[in-house]
Amino acid sequence: MCVLYFDNNTGDPSYEPLKKGLADMMVTDLAAVDGLTVVERSRLQDVVGELELQQSSLFDTATAQKIGKLVGARYAVTGAIAAVAPKIRLDVRLIEVATGEVVVADKVVGVADDFFALQERLSAVFVVGLGRTVGPPSRSPAKRLGTVLDFGKALELADQGDDKAAAKQLGEIVAEAPDFTLAKTRYTELLQRLYAAKDKRATGLAEAEERLLAKIDAELTKKDPQKLRGNAQRRYFGYRIMRGHLYLALIQRVTKSKNPFNPAPIPEVERDRVKGWMVAFWDNQRALARELAAIRSHIPSFPTADDEDVQAAQELGLGPNPARLPFMSPQTVDRGLASFALTGKPDLFASVHPAVRPSLAAMDPSYVDKGLAVLDEALADIAANEKGLRARETIRTLDLYGDCLLALGRPIEAVARWQKVLDDYPTASEFGAVEKKIRETLAKMK
Repeated sequence: MCVLYFDNNTGDPSYEPLKKGLADMMVTDLAAVDGLTVVERSRLQDVVGELELQQSSLFDTATAQKIGKLVGARYAVTGAIAAVAPKIRLDVRLIEVATGEVVVADKVVGVADDFFALQERLSAVFVVGLGRTVGPPSRSPAKRLGTVLDFGKALELADQGDDKAAAKQLGEIVAEAPDFTLAKTRYTELLQRLYAAKDKRATGLAEAEERLLAKIDAELTKKDPQKLRGNAQRRYFGYRIMRGHLYLALIQRVTKSKNPFNPAPIPEVERDRVKGWMVAFWDNQRALARELAAIRSHIPSFPTADDEDVQAAQELGLGPNPARLPFMSPQTVDRGLASFALTGKPDLFASVHPAVRPSLAAMDPSYVDKGLAVLDEALADIAANEKGLRARETIRTLDLYGDCLLALGRPIEAVARWQKVLDDYPTASEFGAVEKKIRETLAKMK
């Protein structure tokens, strides 16, 4: 059985919301009757929309047959609303879809302010007409006609795609009429849909991006780069790097960041989504740095990926070399990650490099200690493993360490990191630039 929207024959547009509200209430009542299977209102709405029948009369037998066949119903319920204050009349018919025969035709009349009793009598007409037994109401009543009209407005808002406004309307109904069980049910369903959509927006991935991420994750899952060699290892790291670039590209797209030296603001409405991408980028780069540290003597010079995946990544804005990261080492990955997390400024060697504000650390203070710990880890790694490049890599890391501390509003600690460069490497070519930073910082502290 399908229950079509009622026609409003009152001549009063204020009754329009009753068309859907009344139909949904009847769907719920009839679905509780043993032996009856009732088509969901959402399926009916899809068909009505496809046939462009929103403004059409659904009381017509031919229309009822057409819709009934499309939804696979044996019977179709049609109805019309008429009103002469203070009373309201509901005309109803039960039509056999295959033949067009009107199996039941009846009407109920009552006082509009006692609408629930009127609607309950209406449902009973069909149940008795089909030889079934009327059971207890499947939902608690809406005690006022106005409440049902508001309920119908909420259904219409949802059908128009404005779930947020529909949820607001239903929330008000539930607060006003806590016994209106059907309104509670629709409110719950709508909130679940809204939050599911919010969760999906939090990942923020379009279909093409989801496909690429799924391919990347398939390439990385259950593989240990320490056990790989040659092309297999180059391929693994190509997809690991591409994964990081994907999240940077998403951030750049939303923030419209164009200048890596001038952070672009993250739109307030996009904060949660962008933060989610930042965290995903953090997790990926931490994994990359640790993997590189574990295979130090086998770090591939030119990571790679399938040509079609590289092309898809380029089309999605992951830059000209989405599977490569120049000068790749544990400390370069850690420095780029710490800079982005603590200052919002990127690794310029990455294929895509958005600069944004606020930084991840500003949005989630737990990343302050995490970011500084990454720099400490980089310094320890350099001291333990670098030989010919130890001085250069240490200076670069200490210099960045100072920049990050300064961005965090900790100037004295920043000066201490820079001063270590001057004390330990007095002949370094970076000496003058670092000393200038110290002088400028101290001058601002006077």
